[in-house]
Amino acid sequence: MRFFFYGTLMDRDLVSLVLRRPIQADRFRPAILRDHERRAIAGETFPAIARVRGGSVEGVVVDGFTAADFAKLSAYEGASFTVTAGTAEIVGVGPRGVRIFVIKPGVYRLADTDWDVEAWRRDHKTATLDAIRRAAARD
Repeated sequence: MRFFFYGTLMDRDLVSLVLRRPIQADRFRPAILRDHERRAIAGETFPAIARVRGGSVEGVVVDGFTAADFAKLSAYEGASFTVTAGTAEIVGVGPRGVRIFVIKPGVYRLADTDWDVEAWRRDHKTATLDAIRRAAARD
C-alpha cells in the first residue's frame, strides 16, 4: 500500500515507532497533493486537509505498507480519520495513486492557517513520541 502523508506521519521517527520497526529514510519521497490545502486544527497539534481548488499540499509518499501496517497507522490516526484514495505527484516520478488519511466531516474545526511540520517537531514531537511509547507499553 502507498500513502500520502501530510502531517505528523511525515516524520520517520514517528512512523517507525507506530509500526514498531525502523523505516528507511529513502522510502519517504517528497510529493504534492493538488487541489487541497493543509490546515491546522483548532486546539490540536496535528493537521487536516481540505479540498481547495488550485491549492496544493507538500508531503511525502511512502509505499510498501502491509495490511498489518495499515491497521497500526489507522489506530494511530484514530476514529476521527478515514482513508480515501487520491493521486499525489511524487517529485521526479510523477502522479501515483495513494491512500490518504482524511478527517471525517464535522469532527474538528479547521483553522484558517497552515500547519508546519517543523514547528510540530520543535514543539510537540517529543511529547507525541512519549505518548506512543506509553500506549505501546500498555499493549
